[in-house]
Amino acid sequence: MSEARQFAESSYIQGIQHAVQQANQTGFVAGVRFTILADMMQIQCLHKDNTDLLEFVLPEGLYKTVKDLAQHNGAKLTIFNAKEPDRFLIEFESADEQDKFIKVFEMMSFQGKRAFPTPNLYLGKPEIDKQFCLDTLIYLLALVKNLQEKGWKSIH
Repeated sequence: MSEARQFAESSYIQGIQHAVQQANQTGFVAGVRFTILADMMQIQCLHKDNTDLLEFVLPEGLYKTVKDLAQHNGAKLTIFNAKEPDRFLIEFESADEQDKFIKVFEMMSFQGKRAFPTPNLYLGKPEIDKQFCLDTLIYLLALVKNLQEKGWKSIH
């Protein structure tokens, strides 16, 4: 693993751990959940080289967050069971519906309200590191599963 990758990975994980600790102390977990959801959707787009992606596989622990966000912003999406256990699939009817859904993520970024910084998936190169994308998605899936099972007090 390159030094750039090690630094990017540890910085991202430390940012998440700090955000979860803050959420534990304040009881305000929505910002962390929204940030994890935003990263999972964006990283899936980048990993598949498709910024117009309309289907996303997400961990079961974000199900209520997705439903609440879609209801709040009026985005039309369909939720399916995924082939993998502990996951679900969302599919947007159109790019316009996806845009409605992700507006909150854009506002969080522009207003500096992300719970933790975005991962450096390019590692200083012009092309995205696909393996780092995949590893980051796997980490986030495990993190959400762990948080769902053990509560927000545990971040291992």
